[in-house]
Amino acid sequence: MKSLFNVSISSVFICLLLVNFDLTAQEIFANKKNSYKLYLKTRGSKKSDIVKLVIISDLEGDAYQINESVRRIKMLSDLDGIVFAGDLYENEEIRRMPQFPFLRQNVQEMFNNLLPYAKLKCPMFIIAGNHEEQDIYETALIRLHEAGYAHIIDINRAAIDFDGINIVGLGGYHFDQIMPNNGFKISQKDYEDAFNMIKDFQSQNEITLFITHGPPKTESGSLDYVNNIGHVGDFKIAEVLNFNGFKNIYHFHGHLHERGNIRERFNSGISINVSAITSYNRLSKDNMGIIFEINRNGEVVLENL
Repeated sequence: MKSLFNVSISSVFICLLLVNFDLTAQEIFANKKNSYKLYLKTRGSKKSDIVKLVIISDLEGDAYQINESVRRIKMLSDLDGIVFAGDLYENEEIRRMPQFPFLRQNVQEMFNNLLPYAKLKCPMFIIAGNHEEQDIYETALIRLHEAGYAHIIDINRAAIDFDGINIVGLGGYHFDQIMPNNGFKISQKDYEDAFNMIKDFQSQNEITLFITHGPPKTESGSLDYVNNIGHVGDFKIAEVLNFNGFKNIYHFHGHLHERGNIRERFNSGISINVSAITSYNRLSKDNMGIIFEINRNGEVVLENL
């Protein structure tokens, strides 16, 4: 059995990820109090060395939109992975008026929501949002692994060191009034761990993707602004993004459906709301996520899914 710490499978290309990957969901969750790091290698096309990821968020039980997003993803060539920024099922416990209350068995709903993407056989990296309950999230992921979809990797409080690009995941949310009782409340240690993971990657002079569910706090921007409420972002995430010692950070998040594709500059880079898969309160009907591409020259291309 391999340790969760400093796992080395660098000889495996990401599109073949987990063929020989022997970390089970149970092993990951058994060590969830600790952060961990995986070392993986990207596809590395001989023609362009392009890394291509899709980043999406807020599935929330909208089966029609899930299938539409899968249709769009199928049209992409040479995709290296799909990153999910939380809210993988709706959870009627915290939604006063559920928009898609067709399935109230949340384990099965999360399973069903991720299954169409899992069938694409492309590596998937997931975090929790403010909807997930810890036991539901963990049980659904275990069942997906048992069903043969071990290429779904939980990156809550985890770092992934790819060949040429890095990912740091900080799942959960900071405001427990819109979370279930057993949700993923971000602790001070979680923020510190994420900060240290990003710090560790800075010496590589590579781009780091920082994935959270909620937006950072802004003073005057629209990234985290909710009408009649004000700025609702996480000031501790903003502190990470404004740290003067960091650079080359691309922060992707969801949560505020109505702020899809809004972008805000911070000292270390840029924060982007990737929009929502669900149509609930999503203003842009065309944008369902972000396609992120980077080559070895450091050139980044961002397109709407």
